[in-house]
Amino acid sequence: MTSDTDLDRFVPKSAASFNLERNQQTRDVVFLLMPHLSMIAFSSAIEPLRVVNQLTGQMLYRWHLLSQDGRNPVCSNGVELVVAGGPRAIDRTALLLVCAGITPKSLASKQALSWIRGHRRRGGMVGGICTGAFVLAEAGLLENRRFTVHWENRTGFLENFPNLSPTTHIFEADDGIVTSGGGNGSMDMMLSLIAADHGEALARAAANMCIHGTIRNEAVDQVFYRDEGDSIPDAPKLASIIQILDQNLENTIDVPLLAFKVGLSRRQVERLFRASLGVSPAVFYEKRRLARARSLLIDTPISIAEIAAACGFRNAQHLSQRFDRHFGTTPHRLRRASLGK
Repeated sequence: MTSDTDLDRFVPKSAASFNLERNQQTRDVVFLLMPHLSMIAFSSAIEPLRVVNQLTGQMLYRWHLLSQDGRNPVCSNGVELVVAGGPRAIDRTALLLVCAGITPKSLASKQALSWIRGHRRRGGMVGGICTGAFVLAEAGLLENRRFTVHWENRTGFLENFPNLSPTTHIFEADDGIVTSGGGNGSMDMMLSLIAADHGEALARAAANMCIHGTIRNEAVDQVFYRDEGDSIPDAPKLASIIQILDQNLENTIDVPLLAFKVGLSRRQVERLFRASLGVSPAVFYEKRRLARARSLLIDTPISIAEIAAACGFRNAQHLSQRFDRHFGTTPHRLRRASLGK
């Protein structure tokens, strides 16, 4: 039975309204908040729930914030969130969402993993937001499933789970498992769930309240090269070159071969990079390798020597020198910082 306290907490008053048939069943959404979670991904997921309650004047959704140790987690932006405790018994009809962020590897406790697996085993819906897919993968729930993870952490994910392959989409829904790449893509995922529960008209009304515009579906890709190809001449050629470089970070590919692959001359490739990105292909290539090295340092336990080899550097010392020059810190210091040491 719904109490007046619950109504006050979960159903805010609003001038805007949406007429929905009364006596709809309340759905519980349980957020497991991991350390250093992404606030934008979390808020984009929880706000549509509040909005639809507000619009309809009904408690369609009730949300619960938990952490794996019962302590208040701190987001990646330094904001502390208040939770109601640690893992506990939840109804099998609840949606359990793991919200993670910038340090996804090795975060989940055995208790949390067992709790997530148990909920799924009982037929409950589970999901991962931003890098929450790391936890779902560690729980063994992503085999033969479509799922996604934030593009920045894709390299680290593939190193940690080489037998799993996330899509590049903003979100995925596959047989009771939902995942979002994070950011405001979490809102699209939640709006799609609202549409499935209560119809597309209510989902669109909620999107309008959030000034979200068009609700994107799961087939939309996360954007990888927005700052490296939008509104410039030969953008498709540039995107193709970048894709080739990203596929050859371990083994060097020279500019003449690169030019041949995309049907340009070496001089044209050099001009395209300088005009569009302000750097030479070689400088861009090294930045790409350093970015991959940074991802592997944060998201995987593999050694710095192995990372150097995987990113096309001669040895660990060579990587350290270039890394320090580019990021202002060494691989060792970055790894210690990512582990909180």
